[in-house]
Amino acid sequence: MNNSDNSTSNKKLAFSLFLNNHKKNLEKTSWGHFLIRVLQIPVAYFKEIRWENDENYGVTLIQQFWRTGVLGRTALILIVLSLIFTVSVLNSTAEIAINSTSIIGMVGIVAAFSFLIIASIHQPGWIFFIASAYTCWYLLPVGINLAGTWSSSLPVLWMLLLGWVNSTSIPRHSRLDWGFFLLCLGAGQLLFRPFGFDRIIPDQFSLLARLIFGMLLFSLCQIKIIKTISIKAKPWLDKTTLIFVISLVIFGVFILFACLNNFSSTVENLLLSMRSALGLVDLFWFWLGWTVFEGIIDLSGFSVGQSMQLLSAKTVYILSPILWALSTLFCWSATRSLPITLLILMKKIGFSDWVYTWSDPFYFTVQGFVWFSLPVLIIYLFFLLRKKINQKLFGLLNIVWAAGFFGLLSYYQSMFGLATLETDSQFQFTAWASLVLVGGILWEFAKSGVSYWEADSQIKIFTLSAILLLLLGIASVTLGAGLPDLVNEYTLYSFFGTIYLGLPLAIYTLLPQFFDFEPLAGKHLILFFLLGCISAIICLTINPFSGWHILLVPLLWSFILFFVGEKSVKPGLGWHGASTGAAISLGFITFWFTPEYIPIPFLSFINELQLSYLTEPLYRPLLLPQHVQITFATLLIGLITGWLWFRTTNRIFQCLLIILAAFVLTLTFFIILPN
Repeated sequence: MNNSDNSTSNKKLAFSLFLNNHKKNLEKTSWGHFLIRVLQIPVAYFKEIRWENDENYGVTLIQQFWRTGVLGRTALILIVLSLIFTVSVLNSTAEIAINSTSIIGMVGIVAAFSFLIIASIHQPGWIFFIASAYTCWYLLPVGINLAGTWSSSLPVLWMLLLGWVNSTSIPRHSRLDWGFFLLCLGAGQLLFRPFGFDRIIPDQFSLLARLIFGMLLFSLCQIKIIKTISIKAKPWLDKTTLIFVISLVIFGVFILFACLNNFSSTVENLLLSMRSALGLVDLFWFWLGWTVFEGIIDLSGFSVGQSMQLLSAKTVYILSPILWALSTLFCWSATRSLPITLLILMKKIGFSDWVYTWSDPFYFTVQGFVWFSLPVLIIYLFFLLRKKINQKLFGLLNIVWAAGFFGLLSYYQSMFGLATLETDSQFQFTAWASLVLVGGILWEFAKSGVSYWEADSQIKIFTLSAILLLLLGIASVTLGAGLPDLVNEYTLYSFFGTIYLGLPLAIYTLLPQFFDFEPLAGKHLILFFLLGCISAIICLTINPFSGWHILLVPLLWSFILFFVGEKSVKPGLGWHGASTGAAISLGFITFWFTPEYIPIPFLSFINELQLSYLTEPLYRPLLLPQHVQITFATLLIGLITGWLWFRTTNRIFQCLLIILAAFVLTLTFFIILPN
């Protein structure tokens, strides 16, 4: 009996020890699993956010360059070599830097415009005309000391020849190739002096004579025999590499002759040309400012997702409201006036001294974050009391809460960066700082349009090559001359992009996750935004201030909606209509507040109209409450107008809608921004 009892007790003891050991192993395994999950978060962040949704785009683009062939690889090598040489000489003495970077800039723009020519040669005539016009606008002034000589006519004659062959190879909808006609008129302007006509025709008839000369060039190309030669030369357009090499030689010889004639004058003219080209990339800086918010949304969504995986959903549902409440209390107590007893207590425990160690951007972020935490908490309590809390709403609140903090921090860092912009722009660049600045700008530019650039198209790769080489030329020449232009405009306009585009596009990005609608294509949003900017240019040329001319703005929007919008948006799709109207109105108010000079080749009267409002002190209330009020009011008017426009096809209703929008927008301007 004793043996049996001992045996039973031994088995119980053994089983008890087994359970305890197994429990400890389970606890070790549970804590081990938790630790592994914590350590995996940085890896997952790098893989999912930094790599798959960011840096991988740039690597994919490099591979696309390499697969494009000889010209794609040539472009890639030129970009890399130009970047290396720019970085290496920026830290040199001023004289060496300006001369060396000028040479790099000359190589860059010659290659850039050669790539632009081969990218547009197979496009309709009006596209080739625009490419040729901007090539002449920025390339020929560099060698202005050769004006009137045969050397200055070489680039023009080459582009005229290519345009002539292009006009017979591209199918057209009309009998007259307007693109080639405009190209001939431009060639008539530029070839007038090299052909010696200025010596025999008086100055008062010069403009008329140039136009007639351009028309004669166009008429000459329409002669049947000459047209037949053009048709036979059509196969030469397919020899892209040959055209690129010839363009490179002709443009390069032109710059070389200019340098041999007067090197110092050519360097000065190059600097002026590159500074004026900065206006073309300012709109990209706007878009770059939006990508900051895009990254913040990705980071916030990632953080919420990882917390759900690391902790149980139930734990997150319990902890999140507590965290929102604590963050509201913390932000309020750290940045607001408190009773004297609480202030003394906070001083004793060192809290006040800790707050004084914060940087200015962080302090104002904490101060403003109250207005994110508190609304999130109130919305949560409202839906909780109504028992309508669901996973989607909970996820949205968490993303808004996290994105609010990072967004505010980015905003204030940019704003305080503007305060020290003058000092920072005079900073003497080290090799590493130069690489980070110039290389970083190029890399961000390339990645930002990946959905467009990654398509398997030589034309797109050649276009990107031209843009990157021109941008590199601008950076090299302006930084080498010690000018702050690039740093100033990059900082200023990316900051404005964060203000104007950041929040609206952040909301637009989040909406499809919680509502059943398909977002409008990104290329359409950009198009409508730019058309909105054009409506602002027209408004500014009439009067750059508030006035009754604001009534015309919704009328201009209606033309955009009618002629462009209805081709992109199907009737009845209210969300797409709202997106269209919002993009147009956002483009308008963005450009109205911060107008920029957009150079238009050969149309000097348009450039003069732009200067008429750019040379006036505009007294815009930037970053003041009126700025926020008028921006959101205009955005709301455009959004409602676009939504209602596409809800019906009744033209009478649409006309009444535009009239109402015109009066509401004008009244809004009069109330918020009286003249």
